[in-house]
Amino acid sequence: MSLVALETDGALAVITLDNPPQNRIGERVAAELAAAIETVEAGDSRAVLLRARGPDFSFGGDIVNWPDMSVRQLRATFEQYMAVFSASNDFPRPWLPLSRVSASGEVWSWQFART
Repeated sequence: MSLVALETDGALAVITLDNPPQNRIGERVAAELAAAIETVEAGDSRAVLLRARGPDFSFGGDIVNWPDMSVRQLRATFEQYMAVFSASNDFPRPWLPLSRVSASGEVWSWQFART
């Protein structure tokens, strides 16, 4: 089962986080999100709608494993996350966040600033 879905509706690309209830960003979600961004960038969509399934938009990083990670592993994890956020921040088309209930932390601040 995919944790990030990509659909198109005409000129609109719709990326859906599907890791409820909190839609935390882990390595797998970050990798799938990066792949979705690459696919959208290669296509003809004029804007991207970012939404989430479940009661919460995103509670940020999936921190459960972080205490057991070495500094090197944490650094690699953060670099993966930042690469995804940078790719979306540098994206040449607008991002439209759709948040029903809550978003936590600074992890999603990039897309709100772009709308």
